[in-house]
Amino acid sequence: MYRLFCVTIILLITATGVSAAHFSLDDLDVAAYGKQYNSLPGPDAQDAALKESGTFEPFMKEARSVVDRYDLGSHVGMRLTHRHFSVKDGHIMAEEYGTYDERPSLITSSQALREAMGKRMIPASWILSRAEAPQMFEASNDEAVYEGSKLIQRSPEFLDAMAKLLDSHKLDSLLSVALLSRHSLASRGQQFYGEISFTMEASRQESVVQLWDEGTDRFKDSILTSWPLGVPREHKCTTTTWTRCDRERDGCHWPRTIRSHIKT
Repeated sequence: MYRLFCVTIILLITATGVSAAHFSLDDLDVAAYGKQYNSLPGPDAQDAALKESGTFEPFMKEARSVVDRYDLGSHVGMRLTHRHFSVKDGHIMAEEYGTYDERPSLITSSQALREAMGKRMIPASWILSRAEAPQMFEASNDEAVYEGSKLIQRSPEFLDAMAKLLDSHKLDSLLSVALLSRHSLASRGQQFYGEISFTMEASRQESVVQLWDEGTDRFKDSILTSWPLGVPREHKCTTTTWTRCDRERDGCHWPRTIRSHIKT
């Protein structure tokens, strides 16, 4: 009986294609990662393709049911799979807490794999396909990402279920499963998250997320780039992310995240 039990577990892992390696950077093929990430379309092209698909709303309805079944609504959502800017050889796209213009920020940039591992980065989002094992989209070292990652690792078949759902709606090239909750930059009151991705010079390309007061018009005329699949318990709010390309700034994208309070 013991031998049969072991064989069953091995077959399960093989069938789902998910293993512990997909929740750390230890065994990441960084060359393959860079090739895949740099081939991703920009947000405008992906947004247009998503709107043309006609399957987004029914997908989200089914995705919420899957997330509820695994009790992951406080952490998991969907992201529009797109490229901020290219990663350098041997680098990954990684997010960390810092300051920008003397303001608390979440800063995403191309970082050397060794440097990212030294900062305790782990995968925070995944590109899923029924034909291939999960591929990391971007990484983070936020404690909320660690919490969400541990929850998914307890039920790795969740990613397989999402891969099948994305495939059935033909959205696997447009949407990624992501851990959206963050502890290091929490909104308060009528604040929202505003993200600015820009290229100031060849050696400086960053995506900066900061808190902004509601009412500012800096982020209007934007496109959606992420969607929650539940209500983050620690904030009691929903999150929507927007992005637009400002033609007056070379290579600029201005995403917007709005947090609206929900009575509980």
